[in-house]
Amino acid sequence: MDENLEFLGEVFDFRIVLVQRSKTNWKRGKVTTLNNLKPGQSARIIDVDLEGVELQRLMDMGFIENTIVKMIRNAPLLDPLDIEVRGYKAAIRRSEAQHIEVEMI
Repeated sequence: MDENLEFLGEVFDFRIVLVQRSKTNWKRGKVTTLNNLKPGQSARIIDVDLEGVELQRLMDMGFIENTIVKMIRNAPLLDPLDIEVRGYKAAIRRSEAQHIEVEMI
């Protein structure tokens, strides 16, 4: 070891993961979850954080990445939520909407 260098501790293993994003994602709008939208607000789906049957059901209904959705209304007891997706209206549970990450547009 060079006599001008001093040992300061152990070396840690750092890993850097690079993610390629499109240019439009660099200036992302306000990110929230679908259940936080107010009636009349629109957003773009960024991610659906569910697995298994729940994920497949929502994907079958059209809740996939980059799809534009619009909150139509909240039911009087807050469940279900009426959402316009791909030209039709769908009703989903608030607990499912909490797992859908959206970007306000």
